[in-house]
Formats: sequence, structure tokens, C-alpha cells
Amino acid sequence: MKKKIYCYSICKLCKKPLQRKDSKHCQKCMSKVYRGKKHHAYKGGLPHCIDCNKEIDRRAVRCRKCQDIYRKPNSGDKRVSSKGYILVKNFTHPNRDIHNEVLEHVLVMSKILKRPLKKNEIVHHINFIKIDNRPKNLYLCKSISEHIKLNRGIFKLVVDLIKSKLMIFKNGNYILNRKKLS
Repeated sequence: MKKKIYCYSICKLCKKPLQRKDSKHCQKCMSKVYRGKKHHAYKGGLPHCIDCNKEIDRRAVRCRKCQDIYRKPNSGDKRVSSKGYILVKNFTHPNRDIHNEVLEHVLVMSKILKRPLKKNEIVHHINFIKIDNRPKNLYLCKSISEHIKLNRGIFKLVVDLIKSKLMIFKNGNYILNRKKLS
């Protein structure tokens, strides 16, 4: 069964039926309108950035570079990433990503070292709590292999505790065996 298409209005340029109530033009004609004389930065063709006069091919006032300069920076805004780490908005830090965000533990370690982290350096959380970014809980690993060795060491320790029955698996959790400890 074919889906019914409802026509709410007609495009003012090509006279094709439109499905949106609030539109005056179809998508094809809309790009022509916004690249033409009605565009705020029209200079006889494609729109131009109002600051650097560089051609832009979308409906914007400024190019990307000028947008970043004139944006009101909300430096210090925090959010939690999908991996559980705290990300801090920072427009000037050398370790920032493409979204101008820096991992909070990287910021803390940078302040301790008084320099940005090198590409191969990794910050390790000693207690494995990703949001605990206190300086005493952070350790700087010189390489990825050093960080992997640290993590393997912990897992080996857990295996040894399980083998010696100091740690047991009960109801979906690893817990310390209090009877063996005393």
C-alpha cells in the first residue's frame, strides 16, 4: 500500500507541492533563494563571511574560523563522556579535541607538570574511578605499554586473591572473603 502524501502548500518558484506547512519553497529552490540576492551576505554569487569575506556555501553569517573566534567561550563547562570520563570545555589547551574539550584528568596532570601532556603519555586513575580526578589519585604513564602493564598487574592480583580464596564471586559481584581475612 502506497503512503499518502499530503500537500499543504505549493513552492513559489517551481510550483511543486510541499509537505511542510511552514515552507514557501522546496529544498532545491530554497538553496537558490538563500544563495541569491535575498541572502544577508550576497556579493554576486555564493554568500561571504561578514568578517573575512571568504566564500561560504551554507546559510551562515560567518565561516568556521571566524565563528570560533567570535563565539562566546563557555570555558569550564563540564559533561560526562560516554566512556565515563569528565570532559571540560577549554578553547586554548593544547590537548583539546576537535570539540574543544579536554579530559579533566589530563587538565589536572597538566597543572601538576606545568606543561601539556605528550602524545604517548597517559594518565592512570589509581583507584579506577574515572571521575575521581584528585592529584593524589592520578599517575602519569610514560607510554601505552606502561599503562597496560599497570592494568595487567591489577588483574593478576585479583586472580591471585581469587585463587587464595581471599576474594570470592557471589551474586554477580567480587567480594572479599571476611572469614579468610581474620
